[in-house]
Amino acid sequence: MWRKLALLASGIIAGPLLAIYAFVFFEPVQVLPRLEPAPGFLLTDQDGNPLSSESLRGNLTLITFAHSRCTGICAEAVDRQRQVQDRLSAEEIGLPVRLITVSIDAEHDTPEQLRAWATESGADPEVWSFLTGEPQSIRRLVSSGYGAFYTRQPDGAWNLDTRLALVDGWGVLRAEYGTHDYLPSTERLWFDLRLVAQEAMAADGPARLAYDAAQLFGCYP
Repeated sequence: MWRKLALLASGIIAGPLLAIYAFVFFEPVQVLPRLEPAPGFLLTDQDGNPLSSESLRGNLTLITFAHSRCTGICAEAVDRQRQVQDRLSAEEIGLPVRLITVSIDAEHDTPEQLRAWATESGADPEVWSFLTGEPQSIRRLVSSGYGAFYTRQPDGAWNLDTRLALVDGWGVLRAEYGTHDYLPSTERLWFDLRLVAQEAMAADGPARLAYDAAQLFGCYP
């Protein structure tokens, strides 16, 4: 009798443990980690209009920091945004996506200059905004907020930590990418956008439990 009860009890305990192990091992659902609340901002776009982080709620946002005269990997980060924009025109992921390029060169990159930069980059103004603002506000956002540091060289050139960041529709930072010499591929950015979109679309349904479990057990790609 007691042996049967012990076996039953062990089965009751082992069942959920095996289910958890299988979930963690096979990862039927993958997610990006919820890192922290993304830094807020209120800046000015290429048309001279204010644009805030609050106005981006409900969108997936891919943000980078650059300037209109940048070259090398800095320019490549902006080109990654263009490639994502091009893919958005051909393929939907279920949620709206916004692209944000923040200029670190507020003195040179006026709204007029940003407008020219946006045109040169092929930006759709409904999707992609180029932002400027007071130098102190930019530095708080870029360096203090996202940890992307930049300095002005004696010859006037900028030294910038190239960075891309993905923010979800709740204003939570989900991924950061980039170093001095590396950027993720457009395919990787698209994959991550789709992951976050799928999680958001499951938020009000029964699949939410699976996504919450994936967050709990770190089922990250």
